[in-house]
Amino acid sequence: MRKIGLSSAIKQHERIHTTLATRVSGGLVVFPLSDLRELLEELVRRVQEDLSERSFTMMPADKVKYLDELWLDAEPLGAAFPNAHEELRNSARCYAFNQEVACVFHSMRALEIRLSAAATKLGVTSKKPDWQNLINEIEVEIKKINGPHAGTDWKQKEQFYSEAATNFRYFKNAWRNHVMHVRDNYTERDAKKIMEHVTSFLNVLASGGIRE
Repeated sequence: MRKIGLSSAIKQHERIHTTLATRVSGGLVVFPLSDLRELLEELVRRVQEDLSERSFTMMPADKVKYLDELWLDAEPLGAAFPNAHEELRNSARCYAFNQEVACVFHSMRALEIRLSAAATKLGVTSKKPDWQNLINEIEVEIKKINGPHAGTDWKQKEQFYSEAATNFRYFKNAWRNHVMHVRDNYTERDAKKIMEHVTSFLNVLASGGIRE
């Protein structure tokens, strides 16, 4: 009752507890059943009255996990991208409450944080740090990763950043531009797919050494 703030019912419950505590004799509660029934009926009435002033939302069991504060904590992105992690939590909450457009919006915000981190990792300093410019400048820097001067693992770096840039451009064209400019609505299935795709991609970036 305390968790949902049934204040009147709580007071009646305390009253019953106090009343019964004064009627203990020889380890037994001595109390007329008719009086106890009256106290309990009043408790039920107050519970109903308190509940009538509140609204509740039913949520399918498979969505409850998305309200858990620890959701994604075990994923690599949690430590690498704390701000993006929070955006994904917001995305998950929106998904749980059937706010599909908001779910996609927060997923794109999580990506935007990581796009800036990837650009910084490659030494990009854009005067116009929007998605298009950052992706273009990232691709320019990737072309410079073309030999041993970029490190002994230059081929792996080239592949990693090339795939990251391709994914960022895909996200931008497929969803980011649309949700930001009110072009599309999304079904529950769409929103979940996008959120999971973003989560998977951010884990790849975290595993590749990208950090906030």
